[in-house]
Amino acid sequence: MSNAFQRQRRNLFVVSGILLVLCLGEVEIKDLVFAGMTFGAFKRPEIFFIGIWIAQAYYFYRFFVYVMEDCADNLKHTWSREFERAVNPRIERLVRRAYPDPNKACLFSYTFVRRDRFTWKGQALLPMEGDIDMMQYKDVIVPIVRRAIVAWEAKALLRFLLVTPATTEYFVPAAVAFATFIYCGFIARWAGSMYALAA
Repeated sequence: MSNAFQRQRRNLFVVSGILLVLCLGEVEIKDLVFAGMTFGAFKRPEIFFIGIWIAQAYYFYRFFVYVMEDCADNLKHTWSREFERAVNPRIERLVRRAYPDPNKACLFSYTFVRRDRFTWKGQALLPMEGDIDMMQYKDVIVPIVRRAIVAWEAKALLRFLLVTPATTEYFVPAAVAFATFIYCGFIARWAGSMYALAA
């Protein structure tokens, strides 16, 4: 994760936190003190809230851009790794049930099985035609019933969400920003809500 991405994530958390404090505290802007100078009563205090909303939209956009540019490949790799780790042993067991001696060079890959519409394509040691005592590797196809691997897919998904950094680095900041937008913008009744600003 790059420093620039960490900055965007931090900025998104900060502006979402400010919005939550303003919303939950039902803050009304009357005077503004900045660098020791006091600015008197605002005629249009909603400008301050509009500025905060614009900042949140900007930082959410920047966060999204950095996720797509810097982190998309890492996210895909982590997703694929967790599913391969969890589901491949199950696929191998299902294949060995159908063909006890599959070619060891063949991959028992969830990615390939999914790509091939839940069928495993490989080779297995089978008797030669015409000579039952001689064995040879032949191409075989094993259908993988989705029900037979769904529990292992669920395990992979849980590992991806709970054990990898994907949740804390990518999903939590986006969820916090989105929840803040929905709650502070539309559910809560305060001076900076979308309803109050539109009035």
